[in-house]
Amino acid sequence: RYVYHTYEGGDQTQDLIDGWVGVRWKIGVFDFSSSYFRRWADGTSPLAWDRYADNENFYQSVSFPLPFGASWEKWTFSVTASYDNISEEIASMYYSVNYNKHCITWQLWISDNKAGDEIKGGLFFFINAYPDQKIGIQSQTNTEATKKSF
Repeated sequence: RYVYHTYEGGDQTQDLIDGWVGVRWKIGVFDFSSSYFRRWADGTSPLAWDRYADNENFYQSVSFPLPFGASWEKWTFSVTASYDNISEEIASMYYSVNYNKHCITWQLWISDNKAGDEIKGGLFFFINAYPDQKIGIQSQTNTEATKKSF
Protein backbone atom coordinates (compact mmCIF):
# COMPACT_ATOMS: atom_id res chain seq x y z
CA ARG A 1 0.00 0.00 0.00
CA TYR A 2 1.34 3.41 -0.91
CA VAL A 3 0.21 6.59 0.89
CA TYR A 4 1.29 10.16 0.20
CA HIS A 5 0.59 12.93 2.74
CA THR A 6 0.99 16.63 2.02
CA TYR A 7 0.39 19.45 4.47
CA GLU A 8 -0.55 23.12 4.19
CA GLY A 9 2.22 25.09 2.58
CA GLY A 10 3.55 22.00 0.81
CA ASP A 11 6.94 22.21 2.54
CA GLN A 12 6.55 18.93 4.37
CA THR A 13 5.37 15.66 2.86
CA GLN A 14 5.44 11.99 3.78
CA ASP A 15 5.64 8.94 1.55
CA LEU A 16 4.67 5.62 3.11
CA ILE A 17 4.86 2.12 1.69
CA ASP A 18 3.34 -0.68 3.77
CA GLY A 19 3.64 -4.39 3.06
CA TRP A 20 2.16 -7.45 4.80
CA VAL A 21 2.58 -11.19 4.35
CA GLY A 22 1.29 -13.99 6.54
CA VAL A 23 0.41 -17.64 6.88
CA ARG A 24 -2.04 -19.66 9.03
CA TRP A 25 -1.93 -23.32 9.98
CA LYS A 26 -3.36 -25.81 12.44
CA ILE A 27 -1.74 -28.57 14.49
CA GLY A 28 -4.34 -30.62 16.34
CA VAL A 29 -6.53 -28.19 18.30
CA PHE A 30 -3.95 -25.37 18.09
CA ASP A 31 -4.40 -22.60 15.52
CA PHE A 32 -1.26 -20.66 14.56
CA SER A 33 -0.73 -17.56 12.49
CA SER A 34 2.47 -15.76 11.58
CA SER A 35 2.71 -12.44 9.81
CA TYR A 36 5.34 -9.91 8.84
CA PHE A 37 4.74 -6.17 8.47
CA ARG A 38 7.15 -3.65 6.95
CA ARG A 39 6.73 0.13 6.59
CA TRP A 40 9.10 2.37 4.68
CA ALA A 41 8.61 6.02 5.62
CA ASP A 42 10.19 9.06 4.01
CA GLY A 43 9.58 12.70 4.89
CA THR A 44 8.10 14.39 7.93
CA SER A 45 4.98 16.04 9.30
CA PRO A 46 4.54 19.31 11.20
CA LEU A 47 2.33 17.37 13.65
CA ALA A 48 4.08 15.10 16.17
CA TRP A 49 1.19 12.58 16.30
CA ASP A 50 1.23 12.28 12.51
CA ARG A 51 4.94 11.51 12.00
CA TYR A 52 5.55 8.04 10.63
CA ALA A 53 8.81 6.14 10.93
CA ASP A 54 10.19 2.94 9.46
CA ASN A 55 8.55 -0.06 11.08
CA GLU A 56 9.30 -3.78 10.84
CA ASN A 57 7.39 -6.27 13.01
CA PHE A 58 6.88 -10.01 13.16
CA TYR A 59 3.67 -11.34 14.76
CA GLN A 60 3.07 -14.84 16.09
CA SER A 61 -0.31 -16.00 17.41
CA VAL A 62 -1.56 -19.22 18.90
CA SER A 63 -5.08 -20.03 20.04
CA PHE A 64 -6.73 -23.13 21.41
CA PRO A 65 -10.11 -24.17 22.79
CA LEU A 66 -10.69 -24.25 26.53
CA PRO A 67 -12.18 -27.51 27.89
CA PHE A 68 -15.40 -26.23 29.41
CA GLY A 69 -18.84 -25.03 28.40
CA ALA A 70 -21.79 -26.67 26.70
CA SER A 71 -21.55 -28.16 23.21
CA TRP A 72 -23.09 -25.03 21.64
CA GLU A 73 -20.60 -22.75 23.42
CA LYS A 74 -17.01 -22.22 22.35
CA TRP A 75 -14.36 -20.90 24.74
CA THR A 76 -10.90 -20.09 23.36
CA PHE A 77 -7.67 -18.62 24.68
CA SER A 78 -5.35 -16.67 22.38
CA VAL A 79 -1.94 -15.09 22.79
CA THR A 80 -0.11 -12.92 20.25
CA ALA A 81 3.47 -11.71 20.48
CA SER A 82 4.82 -8.85 18.40
CA TYR A 83 8.58 -8.65 17.83
CA ASP A 84 10.11 -5.35 16.69
CA ASN A 85 12.90 -6.22 14.24
CA ILE A 86 14.33 -2.68 14.34
CA SER A 87 14.78 -2.41 18.12
CA GLU A 88 15.26 -6.21 18.39
CA GLU A 89 12.88 -6.70 21.31
CA ILE A 90 9.38 -7.93 22.05
CA ALA A 91 7.14 -4.97 21.28
CA SER A 92 3.87 -6.22 22.74
CA MET A 93 1.89 -9.17 24.05
CA TYR A 94 -1.87 -9.58 23.62
CA TYR A 95 -3.95 -12.11 25.57
CA SER A 96 -7.64 -12.85 25.15
CA VAL A 97 -10.33 -15.23 26.32
CA ASN A 98 -13.26 -15.50 23.91
CA TYR A 99 -16.73 -16.84 24.60
CA ASN A 100 -18.68 -17.62 21.44
CA LYS A 101 -22.32 -18.65 21.77
CA HIS A 102 -24.25 -19.08 18.52
CA CYS A 103 -23.94 -15.71 16.79
CA ILE A 104 -22.36 -13.54 19.50
CA THR A 105 -18.89 -13.29 21.03
CA TRP A 106 -17.62 -11.83 24.28
CA GLN A 107 -13.90 -11.08 24.41
CA LEU A 108 -11.93 -10.31 27.58
CA TRP A 109 -8.45 -9.06 26.68
CA ILE A 110 -5.22 -7.65 28.08
CA SER A 111 -2.59 -5.90 25.98
CA ASP A 112 0.94 -5.31 27.27
CA ASN A 113 2.76 -2.77 25.11
CA LYS A 114 6.34 -3.44 26.19
CA ALA A 115 7.83 -0.59 24.15
CA GLY A 116 5.51 2.03 25.64
CA ASP A 117 5.40 0.46 29.13
CA GLU A 118 1.62 0.46 28.86
CA ILE A 119 -0.89 -2.19 29.93
CA LYS A 120 -4.53 -2.06 28.85
CA GLY A 121 -7.47 -4.37 29.37
CA GLY A 122 -11.03 -4.51 28.21
CA LEU A 123 -14.19 -6.39 27.44
CA PHE A 124 -15.80 -6.44 24.00
CA PHE A 125 -19.12 -7.75 22.74
CA PHE A 126 -19.90 -8.24 19.06
CA ILE A 127 -22.25 -10.03 16.70
CA ASN A 128 -20.19 -12.53 14.70
CA ALA A 129 -21.61 -11.35 11.38
CA TYR A 130 -20.22 -7.84 12.13
CA PRO A 131 -16.88 -8.31 13.98
CA ASP A 132 -15.74 -4.77 13.13
CA GLN A 133 -18.71 -3.28 15.02
CA LYS A 134 -17.63 -3.93 18.62
CA ILE A 135 -19.25 -2.58 21.76
CA GLY A 136 -17.00 -2.55 24.78
CA ILE A 137 -15.09 -0.96 27.59
CA GLN A 138 -11.36 -0.66 28.09
CA SER A 139 -8.99 0.71 30.70
CA GLN A 140 -7.34 4.11 30.62
CA THR A 141 -3.80 4.10 29.28
CA ASN A 142 -0.59 5.50 30.73
CA THR A 143 -1.91 5.89 34.24
CA GLU A 144 -0.20 4.67 37.38
CA ALA A 145 -3.39 2.88 38.43
CA THR A 146 -3.42 0.89 35.18
CA LYS A 147 0.27 0.00 35.43
CA LYS A 148 -0.05 -1.15 39.05
CA SER A 149 -3.30 -3.07 38.65
CA PHE A 150 -1.95 -5.61 36.17
